[in-house]
Amino acid sequence: MDQLAFAHQYSREYPNADVDQVRLAYEKYLKEQQERQETLWVNRGATKENNSNA
Repeated sequence: MDQLAFAHQYSREYPNADVDQVRLAYEKYLKEQQERQETLWVNRGATKENNSNA
């Protein structure tokens, strides 16, 4: 989700949020997405290793 779409959705959920709150929430969202992606890559690598060892 890009920043504009995130800001739109966030402002619907939190109509009184200011710009800094939205920015911090978006940074947190990006960090969580990056960590989730890294976890997926680690899990895929482990699965490939398990399959090749079988």
